[in-house]
Amino acid sequence: MPKSLNEIENNKQLCTALQRAVSCGGVSHAYIFVCPDETLLCEISEGFCRSLLCESPLDGLPCGHCRACVKTAVSGHPDIIFVSGGGKNGAVLIESIRNLKSDIYIRPSEAERKIYIISGAETMNTAAQNALLKSLEEPPPYGVIILLCKDIGSLLPTIVSRSVVLNLESEKPSDEAAFALAKEIVIKSHSGRLYDLLPISKKLSDPQFFMKVADEIAEILLECAKSLEGGKTSALAKEVLQAAPNLTKKSAIAIIDSMKKARYAAGINAFSLVPLNFLINCWEDANC
Repeated sequence: MPKSLNEIENNKQLCTALQRAVSCGGVSHAYIFVCPDETLLCEISEGFCRSLLCESPLDGLPCGHCRACVKTAVSGHPDIIFVSGGGKNGAVLIESIRNLKSDIYIRPSEAERKIYIISGAETMNTAAQNALLKSLEEPPPYGVIILLCKDIGSLLPTIVSRSVVLNLESEKPSDEAAFALAKEIVIKSHSGRLYDLLPISKKLSDPQFFMKVADEIAEILLECAKSLEGGKTSALAKEVLQAAPNLTKKSAIAIIDSMKKARYAAGINAFSLVPLNFLINCWEDANC
């Protein structure tokens, strides 16, 4: 079931502002939610829809009991229309926007509002965005258009200027998550093929988190190297070496050195390194 705005952990201030807009009658006809995290975009837009369509909202939050709340809880409300990509590479097609243009002037089926959620709004080409523009310039009083966008730079200035833009902050992975992922990378890279790291590398899209994981990898390898040299074996080194018996002191030190060189060579562009390429190049450079 979609969460209410007050149940969403991230972006508390933004969610409170949306609640206030509902409770005070200050809802705009168009919003652009911007965030690289698709899950968060969907979560907040669905929470907003619950508040917008509730028949008896309290302080901008859904009552949870009315007919509209029951239907939005199971994603079955007829006055929420989803527009998503159907073209090449998942692009939102101009035909979909034209359908929206004609449909938005048909009054809502049940609620006082009719909401359109456009996923992947950044994939619309110029023609599709221009087609949407009229609906943003002359919207019916009950219409609300929500654009979910990863990159607002892909939208026309005329689209942006006619919408309320809300930049969402995605949750930052914890140090514990960085450590767990680093340990998984060390183990898998020494117990299989490097390209088995592809699924893991998708979790490293945030540059700062990736650098944190890289630091953790170096720390884990250093601890393993000390253990292999005959020093005291920590619980971490024991766990990693049991799971990755092919890891040697020589390879651990070589990988650490290779990572240092790669980051030094990248300089101020270190945060633009491609995670999978970085890992593979460092391991291959260390002859692992």
